[in-house]
Amino acid sequence: MSVIVPVMDKTFKISTIIPVYNTEKYLSETVECILRQSIGFEENIQLILVNDCSTDNSGILCEKYRVQYPENVKYIKLEKNSGVSVARNTGLKYAVGKYVNFLDSDDMWSDNAYQRMADFLEENDNEIDAVSSNVWYFEAREGSHPLNQNVVEDRIIDIDQDYRAIRSLGSNCLVKRDAAEKFPFNEKQKCWEDSAFINTIILNKKKYGMLTEDVKFYYRVRKDQSSASNQLYGKAKRYYLEDLTLLFDGIYEQSMKYCGYFAPMCQYFIMNAVQVRFQEEVNKAVLEENEIKEYENILKGILERIDDKYIREIAYADELTRKVMLAYKYGIDLREDILKLKKERDSANFRLNRTKKNNKLLTRWIREIHSGKKLSRFFEEKGYRKIAVYGVSDIGKLLIEELTDTENELCYVIDRNADRISAEIPVYKPTDKLPAVDVIVVTAVYFFEDIYHTLRRNGIEFPIVSLNDVLEDSE
Repeated sequence: MSVIVPVMDKTFKISTIIPVYNTEKYLSETVECILRQSIGFEENIQLILVNDCSTDNSGILCEKYRVQYPENVKYIKLEKNSGVSVARNTGLKYAVGKYVNFLDSDDMWSDNAYQRMADFLEENDNEIDAVSSNVWYFEAREGSHPLNQNVVEDRIIDIDQDYRAIRSLGSNCLVKRDAAEKFPFNEKQKCWEDSAFINTIILNKKKYGMLTEDVKFYYRVRKDQSSASNQLYGKAKRYYLEDLTLLFDGIYEQSMKYCGYFAPMCQYFIMNAVQVRFQEEVNKAVLEENEIKEYENILKGILERIDDKYIREIAYADELTRKVMLAYKYGIDLREDILKLKKERDSANFRLNRTKKNNKLLTRWIREIHSGKKLSRFFEEKGYRKIAVYGVSDIGKLLIEELTDTENELCYVIDRNADRISAEIPVYKPTDKLPAVDVIVVTAVYFFEDIYHTLRRNGIEFPIVSLNDVLEDSE
């Protein structure tokens, strides 16, 4: 291991350890959120950047911060790519803060996070070793994490009483350094390693701190799906044959060691991980027949160690999935039947919802027509003269017909089935090189978000609007 470490005599309240691997697009944003912490970066935060053999310019950014803040930043370069757990454990060896946070190199904190978390740990020093926050997704996905808790005031969670208040991330937690050193990351584990880590920390005292929603942890879901988890889930043998077993064995053993029983919170957490496996199909391109059987035995073996109560109660699966898991525990495999049923149900719901949305749009449009209003007014007011229409369904045809009788220029239409459409104007597929226009109007309103991102990825820079927005503007 090659290490660049400045002499550091300062003491710090918090050590932030960031494993870095090919995240030059995100690293600066992550580091800047640490620099902005209200607790005071230069006075209270040690930043440890561990470069796990990045092949992009991540190392240059790490070096920049080391030079800019020589008293606060340690930069460690690993000699070979070793994985996130090795990087975190390596960084921990150089941590001097009373508390540590293991932050991924593409995630972020709200500015008040470290101050609030450190204060809570100090106030409850004898009771807990870790404090956590709720999580918000951003970038490719937005909204709150399904495990978020509705906490009206900062509180201590007793895992025997509040066993449903599970934690699945380690990065949104601040933990005591001595506790982290006692329970390092399992370097064999490539998936859920932070889940095993934080649950082990919590089991030590069977309590942890939970803060209100003024403290926010922002978890990036990358648009390019380049994260390590996206590369692994369902695409490697170890996803099926190793990772779930490592997670279960680690948490089960720690629970028996520190509690003397398989703690309800641990069982509930394991079910949160397992239920995902019953809502997806096994990738048969990854596993051989004998390996599929081995995987099935792993699932059944785990379920047999879980009380029926926690299988029935798991909140992050629907009723069908819970019943499938319970039957599987007792040797009845309903997975294929249920997956088929759910697909049929989801497909029917999809068609119904799309029809409802289209009918609602048509009703509004008819109301506009009866009142004497024209959609062309929207384009005139916006200065959109050259127009392209996306979607040549019945709704698309109505819009084309209305635009034909105006001074607007309908330049072309776009449709996935362009090669099957005969029209007097050019028809393009969304992946074709599209001529410049003033605006593209999407009539397939149910798919607007997907269409919007597809066109943007195709290099379209001019405005893209939903027909729904056009109608709303004209009301």
